[in-house]
Amino acid sequence: MRVQLAELPPGQIIAPHKDVGILALIHRMHIPIITHHDVKFIIDNQLFVLEEGVLYDLNNAVMHSVVNKSLVNRFHLLVDLLPHSDVTDLTTGAVNNANTLILNGAYEVA
Repeated sequence: MRVQLAELPPGQIIAPHKDVGILALIHRMHIPIITHHDVKFIIDNQLFVLEEGVLYDLNNAVMHSVVNKSLVNRFHLLVDLLPHSDVTDLTTGAVNNANTLILNGAYEVA
């Protein structure tokens, strides 16, 4: 497991990309600490606005990007975990054994 605090300043972007190697295999959990409705997360061509304090798991193997069009610094707590047998294929829309709803490349823990 690895934990980091990630900042995205106002007006900055994370360009569209797919993670490769070990990063494509991990579960990257995002917990927005400070965010804004003008911070847009695009995952597999779908737009998401993530809420503060909610845990999300990003499928890093699909195209994703972030745009911070707000006037605030966006901070996310990122937690990287290796896959385990309770998690299903993130592209199927299935629900895993932890009652986690998968939303087209990102999912929110219920």
